Amino acid sequence: LSFAVAIMAQPLSCYDIQFTESSSGDSSYDGQSVQVQAVVTAINRDTGFWIGDPDGGPWSGLYVYHRNTSNVVELGDMVLLNGTVDEYFNLTELTNVSSYEVLSQNNQIPVTELSTADMPYGSASSEQYEGVFVRFNNVQIKSTPDNYGQFKIADSSGVQAMGDDILFLPPSGTFVVNEWWHMMQGVVDFHSA
Repeated sequence: LSFAVAIMAQPLSCYDIQFTESSSGDSSYDGQSVQVQAVVTAINRDTGFWIGDPDGGPWSGLYVYHRNTSNVVELGDMVLLNGTVDEYFNLTELTNVSSYEVLSQNNQIPVTELSTADMPYGSASSEQYEGVFVRFNNVQIKSTPDNYGQFKIADSSGVQAMGDDILFLPPSGTFVVNEWWHMMQGVVDFHSA
């Protein structure tokens, strides 16, 4: 008798793909075909969506640039995706999705609570939160959105972090400098020093 043993590779997590010690912030999987499993945390229909590891934390989110898949997934879907890791202007993303499967629905969206001091404006240390769904509590508006939809906020630490219309899309005219907000949450786009 002979037995054939097939070993299935475990899917990668967002952490596996995002974590890097490189000063460039680039993924060690850049250009490679991968399989990743995570929860859908945000969707931009007709463009892409974000996924996150169930436990959240640093390095736990990833942008998926794929129009077709963005139109069929829902928030809270646990998905299994096959695609290629690409560094697009320093934004780590999964592209060329060749297959996807919804493993379960209505999963809790992982939220990583931060202080603005954890994600200081202009700091390379903020790279670890790229693609992660984050929440800031008790923040003060430090600037109104510029032409790119970017604005600054700070909590009691006094350290300013940059938000943009991907992190939070406010109705027009809702930002008042020095006003305190109970909470602000959304997906971190990318940061570079």
